[in-house]
Amino acid sequence: MELIKKALQAGLIAGVVSTSAFAQNIADAKKAIDAEQYQQAKSILKRLIAAQPAAPENYFFLGDVYLKTDYADSAKATFTRGVSANGQNALNYIGLGAVDLIGNNATSAKANFDKAVSLAPKKDNDPYIYAAKALIASEKPDFATAQTYLEKAKSMDEKDAEVYLALGDLYRGQQKHGEAYGAYRTAFELDKNLLRAKVELGVLNRMTKAFKESADQFNSILAINPNYGPAYRELAETNLRWSFGAPEAEKNARLQAAVDNYKKYLDNTDRSVDSRVRFADLLVYKGDWKALEQEAQEIDGETG
Repeated sequence: MELIKKALQAGLIAGVVSTSAFAQNIADAKKAIDAEQYQQAKSILKRLIAAQPAAPENYFFLGDVYLKTDYADSAKATFTRGVSANGQNALNYIGLGAVDLIGNNATSAKANFDKAVSLAPKKDNDPYIYAAKALIASEKPDFATAQTYLEKAKSMDEKDAEVYLALGDLYRGQQKHGEAYGAYRTAFELDKNLLRAKVELGVLNRMTKAFKESADQFNSILAINPNYGPAYRELAETNLRWSFGAPEAEKNARLQAAVDNYKKYLDNTDRSVDSRVRFADLLVYKGDWKALEQEAQEIDGETG
């Protein structure tokens, strides 16, 4: 009897450790996605799927990575596997709805989103947030439905920073920049680890040509996390726009800062072809033809 008791206790302890490790791994994957380290996120999520094939969240976040990197077919296949793993979990229906939006199949998208929210647990507002994000990010955004979902999510948890981050995206998509600024600011006040909210504040400042304030936002992010790639990218874009119309001496310094910061963005992310093409654009602005030729040859060699 004592041996059975010890075995059961050991099993419970192992289960707690396993669950803790699993949660941390999901957190690591989400952190990598946010930092635009998509290859790292894919590696984490594929390992999780291999280890725990019945966990639907793994498929959802892997499918999300495929969507963010423009592999809609792979995303659809992954979300479908997630539904097969657990047809009572809302998240992968949201993923399928997002794929439907890419294919301009609004009817099927609505059916998938409706299915998702019908399965949403009473105390879990994540399905509403993710469904809203998919509708906002679509080429033909449905802001009205997205706002309905976000208001529902907010009513469930008024202190959820992710709700305000999504509301910021919603308002920005509607060109309501004042409301967007307030939502992003609230998101960061609620969660100081939510660096993308602070990135969006800097982007909004740049849109009003408040370049110093914009740069200050991005530099403050890098003071928190010097490896956060998106802040380097946006700091590069700010310096580029700051150079327009600047005195010649300042212009060259701004363009060099844009190039230097974009290099750091590439070093801290996946060096995708799209991001490297943008880097080549910056080299054109800088007039660095030697570096441009080398970059073009490397891109051609990797894609040819």
